[in-house]
Amino acid sequence: MRSAVIALLLFLGAGPSWAAGTVRHYDIDVALAASQGRLHATATLTVVAPAGGLTQVELLLNHALDVRSVGCDAGVKGFRFDRSEKSLFRYTPTAAPLRIDLEKPVPAGEETQVRLEYEGKVEADSWKTSVLTPEWVELAMYAAWYPYDPESRAFSYRLDVSAEPDYAVAGPGTLARSGERWTVIHEAPTWDIVLVAARGLTVRRVDAGGLAVDVWHVRSRIGDEKIDPFARDVSRMMNDFRGWYGTIPAGRLTIVFAERASGGGYYRPGFISLLLDDDYRGLVKYAAHEVAHFWWGRGPATTWEDWLNESFAEYSSLLLMRSWYGADSFDKTMADYEGQAATTPAIWGLDRNDPAAFPTLYRRGPVLLHRLEQRIGEEPYRRFAAALVSHEVRSTEALLATLQERTSPDVRQAFERDLRSH
Repeated sequence: MRSAVIALLLFLGAGPSWAAGTVRHYDIDVALAASQGRLHATATLTVVAPAGGLTQVELLLNHALDVRSVGCDAGVKGFRFDRSEKSLFRYTPTAAPLRIDLEKPVPAGEETQVRLEYEGKVEADSWKTSVLTPEWVELAMYAAWYPYDPESRAFSYRLDVSAEPDYAVAGPGTLARSGERWTVIHEAPTWDIVLVAARGLTVRRVDAGGLAVDVWHVRSRIGDEKIDPFARDVSRMMNDFRGWYGTIPAGRLTIVFAERASGGGYYRPGFISLLLDDDYRGLVKYAAHEVAHFWWGRGPATTWEDWLNESFAEYSSLLLMRSWYGADSFDKTMADYEGQAATTPAIWGLDRNDPAAFPTLYRRGPVLLHRLEQRIGEEPYRRFAAALVSHEVRSTEALLATLQERTSPDVRQAFERDLRSH
């Protein structure tokens, strides 16, 4: 990522205590009026009641939207959507809580379906990552454009999208088109629904070393002659990371070059959103960070342990640049990172909302990982990192235990001191 925007990763942290149960599946029919900056949607959520049963469903929805109707198989006693109430979830700053009281309690473990109709404009998130404008539509959970439950991290979905005639639609999952109707189906468990649309949006499909790479772009901005080598380099990244950290199941990757000025890039399973960078090496490094999240994404992203995601992904991108372009550029970048990290707080116990979180996770973290690599050696470091991936390590304590197993108590203690120091 090139800017201090958050990136929602594979597993979110515990966050607030929500009463929504677990959303298992979404069916959303959405009419995009992008030229007017509006949408109309009907959403059906399959919700599984948590332990203790379910009497109230609490979701997040963009506070600029109007809720037209709410229904549920269990009956609806009433609902409240106070658009002046702030979201308690840091990743959805322009959302407000939507609380639905049920007529009949839903017993623990049983399913019920919640139905909502809503419409209007979508206020962009603080980072301008999710936008609904005539020039570019990119909607993700950051703006809560769909009824979002922060506790739901493994759902499937189906989107049926109608768009204006000159707009094309893209997103993660299997995409099909029939006239002005687009269907996006995501059967594998995911934690977000991303919808992209624009005039002139087109796809370049490249078979890159056994990995099918679909690169969506506005052709007037980026020609196909630039897309093919980039797609091949993304496949090369995947192969290099597989060699370092182990194989992951990925047969297709969708990349979107976003037509927005800010917000940075982000990763979802099988999907990456990027901003165009005219400096090709800068673009490679930028893409490599997001590709690395295929391997680095199990830490809780709402706590200081997000360093397990972001610091490792960033250092992986630097290691890839060292492998491809040589040590001189790598050494220069690390020296720059050390300078930026000099005044940052300690990683251990960092407040994830601290303004210094970005340089701490993206600069200090890679510096400490580089020191560890220098301490134990390049190949031992890669074997250690591969062990973290294979063991699905999700906490710093588990990381330190793995480090001690792979090296020594002294190395563990020294690295823990680094994490605690500032």
